[in-house]
Amino acid sequence: IETDIKPAQIRVDRESLMHIFMNLLDNAIKYNIKGGTVHVSCSVEGDKAVIMFRDTGIGIPPEAVVKLFEPFFTVSKDRARLTGGTGLGLSLVKRLVEVQHGSITLELPPSGSGSIFKVEFPLASPGTVKPLQA
Repeated sequence: IETDIKPAQIRVDRESLMHIFMNLLDNAIKYNIKGGTVHVSCSVEGDKAVIMFRDTGIGIPPEAVVKLFEPFFTVSKDRARLTGGTGLGLSLVKRLVEVQHGSITLELPPSGSGSIFKVEFPLASPGTVKPLQA
């Protein structure tokens, strides 16, 4: 796992954020190839925090992209049986992201292997985030 994290202040529910991140990270690891890489990054682009989960895994067929966030959809029934997937994880992640006023998209690398999940949240307005007390 590689990281490139730039600080960004967002207003989101901590439990929801943990669930979102754990699901995307778990998928990136679970569907990766042996010896593969997972890269997690966070950056600020305009008025949004952009968090990306990129893996070098087995990839997702382009025709599956439109249904990927639907409840009970799995790319492969055989793969779901092997990994114990129910097809609910990404639909729940999408809902949790949207409730936090964010968006999630999937980008497919031109190589056809791996996937890139991009999560965007609006930055917190100045004065809405209290600094941590030491």
